[in-house]
Amino acid sequence: MPAGHTPALPPIPGSLLHTVLALCEVAAPLLQSIPWINHFHKTPDREWFETDAVLRVSLGNFLFFTILAIIMASVKDQKDPRDNIHHDG
Repeated sequence: MPAGHTPALPPIPGSLLHTVLALCEVAAPLLQSIPWINHFHKTPDREWFETDAVLRVSLGNFLFFTILAIIMASVKDQKDPRDNIHHDG
């Protein structure tokens, strides 16, 4: 198998792996075109940008759910106004 070639995976609709791989393919060229991300003297391989895209999305998810958990800490019943985040959206 040539270096830098990712083996083709069968399509698995709705799977997390499929979503992550699609994110890599879409986000890598976008990240390469943003000057404050691609500020290197020598542009790294595409794999670096794919990894960076996945890590950025993972960090965003982590921060979102951590903040949500902190906000929702000590909610005991539905009378708490913060309960509306879960039930009324």
